[in-house]
Amino acid sequence: MSISIISFLSSSIISFILKFSYLGIFILMSLESCNIPIPSEVIMTFAGFLSFEGHMNLIGVIIMGGLGNLFGSIISYYIGYYGGYPIVNKYGKYFFVSHKDLISGVSWIGKYGDFVVFLSRIFPIIRTFISLPAGILKMRMSKFIGFSLLGSLIWTSFLAIVGFYFGYKWKAFSGLIQSLSNYILVLIILALVFYILRHIISFRRKD
Repeated sequence: MSISIISFLSSSIISFILKFSYLGIFILMSLESCNIPIPSEVIMTFAGFLSFEGHMNLIGVIIMGGLGNLFGSIISYYIGYYGGYPIVNKYGKYFFVSHKDLISGVSWIGKYGDFVVFLSRIFPIIRTFISLPAGILKMRMSKFIGFSLLGSLIWTSFLAIVGFYFGYKWKAFSGLIQSLSNYILVLIILALVFYILRHIISFRRKD
């Protein structure tokens, strides 16, 4: 993927958050949890930075990110509940979700229990597709919502605080950085490149 495309995607995410504020965070994080390849690392880190700048409230950013994750996860849960293996086998490749991903998720939940849903929310890669096997196994909805929300809040808190911290460091070393916009662009491009490469490599290995 070229730098120009990455820059465009990064700028689109930034513009969306700047335009729609908390609602933008909710929508983007919902899509991310529906297995749409929109990196939460970019969404929440930038939102955390905006909270440092005073454009948003850090707690509000974390909560909206967590609720967005939960909403998207519920949608994915029902896709797994009603669609099962056939829908993932047919469309999963377009969202970096392979048949082996699904088998692994079902196996983990079956072996270690529903708590896997919570643990998966705080780890990259597996956090976005664990809702599908949870739905296939028809995990109790109350448990699914509780574990998903708690894990998602931990994840969104971590990323938002990272963004807030980078804002602090920028202020502390502002003499070393001539352009704030360039700094943010580089930070987001690096996060997005890492996200895409990580998912592509993981998907190819599992296939």
